[in-house]
Amino acid sequence: MPSATTKERILDAAERLFAEKGVDATSLRQVTGAAGVNVAAIHYHFGSKEELLRAVIARRFDPVNQERLKQLDRLEVVVSVEGDAIVVRTEQPSDTQGRTFEVEYNLIIPERLKGNITNVNGNILIDAMDDDVEVITVNGNITLQDHFGSADVTSTNGNLDATVTISLGGVIDMNAVNGSIDLDIPASTSATFAARVANGDISTSNLSLDDAQSTPVSLTGVLGDGDGEIDIETVNGNIVLQGF
Repeated sequence: MPSATTKERILDAAERLFAEKGVDATSLRQVTGAAGVNVAAIHYHFGSKEELLRAVIARRFDPVNQERLKQLDRLEVVVSVEGDAIVVRTEQPSDTQGRTFEVEYNLIIPERLKGNITNVNGNILIDAMDDDVEVITVNGNITLQDHFGSADVTSTNGNLDATVTISLGGVIDMNAVNGSIDLDIPASTSATFAARVANGDISTSNLSLDDAQSTPVSLTGVLGDGDGEIDIETVNGNIVLQGF
């Protein structure tokens, strides 16, 4: 098949010259000279230098992507009912052949449903849940948006960013090792408050904190009548508490 042979020769020459000289410094005439074809052959098979570059990249990456898709077929997402809980988990292949599989979940659930989310590597976003949540990740940021209820949030390496309206008598417990914590709560919140850092700063704004006691690494006090409890701690990072 002469046309296929010509096309492959052009691709081989272009790939070599692009690697040696750079795309901008390589002309189509240099490619045709190295391939032993005329300029019309490039226009016939590829149309332009930009399309030739795309074809060079696709020739290398398409087989890789096909292999990736094949491996994804070995990855399983399992949804099961365990007691009164709906459990969603990823089952990784036993032999990943050196690959790292990343799964991004986008779950839409009734807002009045308790959540228990555990992850190892990856960010977690929870939006507009109207009941208690427990969230744990090792490496990743955790964000709670417009949450109503208690929240138990932990990340070893990652920032915690939450907007929470605590339920009456509820608890907000946020812990990080390497990461900052930013918590926004209603100015009318009623809860005892305690924050601790090892290496970082603690700041509050737009909140009335009664019986406040502060040191360079801690801050305690009472918001409103102190009906609930807010406990925040990080080792390396800042804590910011804001009222809205």
